[in-house]
Amino acid sequence: MEEAHGVEGYVETQAGLEKISEQKATVDEGKKGMLDEISQTVAGITAKIKERQAELAPRIQARKDAKQRLVDLETGECPPPLREASSHWDCGGTPVIPCLA
Repeated sequence: MEEAHGVEGYVETQAGLEKISEQKATVDEGKKGMLDEISQTVAGITAKIKERQAELAPRIQARKDAKQRLVDLETGECPPPLREASSHWDCGGTPVIPCLA
């Protein structure tokens, strides 16, 4: 009958396409599962990074503050609240810099 209508091989072609479509759906489900797993892994890593950043933030800030105090000492400048106090002199004629304490 297919040959009579000029569509010889239609049924086999249609069955092949359906089989390929089913295989593609199976592969797509596998990809979806893999992507979900990767997304969960990335979310876990991101959460750990944020947790570690929050844990280290005070230590990083303390280091920045200490570094700034060191730069101030090396350049001979005291932080603003200590500038007024730095006008005191010791008995040898050298300035007493409170930020050294």
